[in-house]
Amino acid sequence: FTVQLIDNDNTRGKYEVKMKVEDGKLNTIYANQLPDTRLGMVSSTNIDAYVDWNTDEGKSLTLYEQQRGKEPQVIETLSYKDIPVFDDLAPKFFSMDGKYLVYEIVTMEYHVTKVWDIDNKQLVHQSETPPFVYGFTNGHEYYYECTADGFFAGYFAAYQLPSFEKVGEYNEEQGIHSCMDYNPENNKMAISVGNLEADLKEWVYDFGKKVGALRE
Repeated sequence: FTVQLIDNDNTRGKYEVKMKVEDGKLNTIYANQLPDTRLGMVSSTNIDAYVDWNTDEGKSLTLYEQQRGKEPQVIETLSYKDIPVFDDLAPKFFSMDGKYLVYEIVTMEYHVTKVWDIDNKQLVHQSETPPFVYGFTNGHEYYYECTADGFFAGYFAAYQLPSFEKVGEYNEEQGIHSCMDYNPENNKMAISVGNLEADLKEWVYDFGKKVGALRE
């Protein structure tokens, strides 16, 4: 995680800190000071992803991935003559096996979620509409996305890894009312469908069977 430390002379600094609880005590493993231009960071076991704000030659936001002990690699850059405060490029999370990085780009024109393949250094997926609930299933066999709000009809889709081929989706007449969290215990995900509170039903997708159906 990242913290801001203030020294006795009121000098502020941002540090990436790794700590471990041992025998009931919190011990610091390392604390690396971050550049002032670094805006965000997520970490996996041996790799970090962060955004750097460069103002040397015009303004730009650049997303990097960096494996420990190696040089950082550029994933994507947003360049503007004047970056508005509402534009954002942000890493969200790594898959638990460290093979994929999920990140978002938000501008006045669009909002997109992307998945980056760490080993092959390539973009492998881009969302159709901004998902509200998204992530990887147990065993990292599938990636899923679900969206529901008052402006879109909503969608749910499941993608097989590593091809990211779409293997399941919700395509019934009733719109998606809300997306529920993925349940790792039964490898299923439920969504609430319907237009009125009184008429809501649960549609459940079984990742093991690659089948979705209304709950009886």
